[in-house]
Amino acid sequence: MGASCSDSVVRSRGSHFEAYRKNLESKVKEVVCAIEGAGKVEVAITFDGTVERVYAYETKTTSSGSVTEIVFANGAPVVIKEVPPVVKGVVIVAGGADNAVVKLNILRAVTVLLDVDYNRIEIIKYK
Repeated sequence: MGASCSDSVVRSRGSHFEAYRKNLESKVKEVVCAIEGAGKVEVAITFDGTVERVYAYETKTTSSGSVTEIVFANGAPVVIKEVPPVVKGVVIVAGGADNAVVKLNILRAVTVLLDVDYNRIEIIKYK
């Protein structure tokens, strides 16, 4: 913690999931920081699982039956799509969280941004 709202650029060298998490937290922080009265903001998001990859398959028919295999290109499996994990919970620590209007605006914004029920979002006053 300790970064201000202007320090929301994320540079991640970890796994794809870690980069996804950090970028999502950064985007949420950027939006919450833009809310009037929010003040200093930190964001933490937890997930149910990780990124799920859907691979391309092909079925080859032989005289002994058919075999389904993953398609490879340049030595790597071909990914058709990546399904992001479901957000499990969000914690927002904000300087203006002691103001009911600010807190409600933060709650509404995060609910819409992440498509998360309000009961999975906790907004706490920054120390």
